[in-house]
Amino acid sequence: MKIAITGNSNSGKTTLYNALTHGNARVGNWHGVTVSVLRGQFKVGNDVVEVYDLPGINSFSISTLEQKNTVDFLTYGDYDLIINVIEAIRFDESIKLIKDLATLNKPMLCIVNMTEDLLRHGGKIDFKNLTKSGLEFIRINLSSSKEIKRFKEYLLREYANIKICKIIDYSKIYKSFYEPRNMFSKADAVFTDKVVGTIIFFAIILISFYFAFGQYGIGQILSDFIYSSVNRLSDNIYELIIRAKGTEFTARLCSEGILSGVGAVFGFLPSIFILNFILCYLEQSGLISRFSFLFDDFLSNFGLNGRALFSLILGFGCTTVSAHLTSGLENKNVKAGVLFALPCISCSAKMPVYLFLLRRLLTGVKFFVIISIYIGGFIFAMLFAYVKFKLSHVKFTPMVLELPIIRINCFKNALKPLLNSLKQFIIKISTVVLLLSVSVYLLSSIDLQFNYLTKGQEDKSILAYLGGFFTIILKPIGIRDFKVGTALLSGIFAKEAVLSTLSCLSCDFDYGLATTVSFLMLVAFCPPCLTAIGAILEQSNFRDACFIIVVYFVFGLLTSYLTYFCLTNPIRIIYLIIILSIFILIFKVKSKNENISNRRKN
Repeated sequence: MKIAITGNSNSGKTTLYNALTHGNARVGNWHGVTVSVLRGQFKVGNDVVEVYDLPGINSFSISTLEQKNTVDFLTYGDYDLIINVIEAIRFDESIKLIKDLATLNKPMLCIVNMTEDLLRHGGKIDFKNLTKSGLEFIRINLSSSKEIKRFKEYLLREYANIKICKIIDYSKIYKSFYEPRNMFSKADAVFTDKVVGTIIFFAIILISFYFAFGQYGIGQILSDFIYSSVNRLSDNIYELIIRAKGTEFTARLCSEGILSGVGAVFGFLPSIFILNFILCYLEQSGLISRFSFLFDDFLSNFGLNGRALFSLILGFGCTTVSAHLTSGLENKNVKAGVLFALPCISCSAKMPVYLFLLRRLLTGVKFFVIISIYIGGFIFAMLFAYVKFKLSHVKFTPMVLELPIIRINCFKNALKPLLNSLKQFIIKISTVVLLLSVSVYLLSSIDLQFNYLTKGQEDKSILAYLGGFFTIILKPIGIRDFKVGTALLSGIFAKEAVLSTLSCLSCDFDYGLATTVSFLMLVAFCPPCLTAIGAILEQSNFRDACFIIVVYFVFGLLTSYLTYFCLTNPIRIIYLIIILSIFILIFKVKSKNENISNRRKN
């Protein structure tokens, strides 16, 4: 049996798909999370059932590529049963889709989800009257494993009895739904208020960062503990192998090539966990939709809209995932602007690098630098989006946003995508980072004649020659160590590898504030990893992806050099501010004159 799961956006389709197939597809309290047809299967006894999760649609009227994929699959695809997932509180909005699905002449089963939200707001659905319409309606709690199990058994038992309904009494369907009271709650009024909502948003961001990076934040405390434990374990492993009469090569491979490289990245897992959990919670609770509505006017000044806020904030977690989810942005120009701006947003993979490089600085300075990098990254992202908008020469189109219900108690729902993202992070450490760490150690242990080098002779190794180019471009910021250049090179494959390479090569990065912050700027604004570039390429085209790589490589270098130039002599910062003020003033005067000229012509 083959089942196609469809329904309105944000109705619970992917939740049902994951529950049936035990899959890990991303679930979000947000429009456009599912952007392609997902395929899975489950077994009941000896029977195998194939399940397809389709992007959300409100009707067969096509306005986006994702909706076209859904309509094409429903029209021409190979499946036996339609499961139409309906959000109870928006039951009336799903009737149009029911009418369109009925024209396909396929057996259809309607699942009504989240009825508790409807009852809480004073609404009601008369399921007894619904059964008289001719269609099959089932009320189910998709978060209950027992109900999901019973539903699987029901499908196999009653599938043969679910027939194509030729005659449907839609009047019965309309009369079975009793509308809830005003859905705009007091919480909506608070979160969408320009003053209070903005304060709450930035308070959440600052508290999140302090918990993850602050001196007394739980993330920093746990990270320090894990990092020191890994160092002790690495030393003990080295001594244990030497005592067991193992070779120095083997001892250093295990302690430096594996434990030091991979363990250093694992050490910052608590901070990544905290920041990603808060991002997942904001998404699942529906608060991100309120903040999107709140900042829509602000983002419109840069050619974006409120929907872009979701993709940009998600970029703090993973650039690759964020780039993939831009498929949910209906406006192509907004999508292009977000893709162009995303590399400015520091992903969680860069976070361990920041913490490692800044660990020797004073705690207050370290926290201030990290906050400045994240805020500065968002500001530059807005500037890049603005440049993209101006170069496109298109008119801005307003946002149409559907606000989901606020669900404060959604920790369980936030935990599942969080665990999935952490699983992917650990898999990357266990594969890509491990492979790079071992490769870095091997290349640093042999010279061009393949002779083994002892510790302290790495400057004669193959790795020293490979990292030579990147060492050249780092000289203007006071770095002449090939180890740092090699670490930057390894970041092309995965940003976590920057830290693992530095640890593997025993590079303490004991530089001053100016060099450290300048190198951080280069890491923050250099092109993203290959997987992120691949995601951007998938959502745009080869020319735009190459353009992004070149622009951000040049921008990262210039930002790094400029930072070093200013921090080595703070007086230069004043000169820089004066020069920027003059340029901004000239730009404003020019824009004002153009507007006056255009008015006179009209």
